[in-house]
Amino acid sequence: MPRRQRDRTLRVDPIKCEGHALCIEAFPEMITRDPWNYPVLNPHPVPDHLLRHAEHAVTVCPVLALRIVTSDRERK
Repeated sequence: MPRRQRDRTLRVDPIKCEGHALCIEAFPEMITRDPWNYPVLNPHPVPDHLLRHAEHAVTVCPVLALRIVTSDRERK
């Protein structure tokens, strides 16, 4: 029977984001900046060993534009 794996990915609300770049400073492993100082998110799931860093990046966003989305997928 296939097992379920939980994937966690970062998402940003581009309407809420004001380009403060605090998330970029908090989690440079998976968030970079564009020329206007807005976040560019790595589209891959956040590895388990970096999850605490991702959660910290979410909490430092002053406008609550960053979030972690969880999805389940089957693992073979």
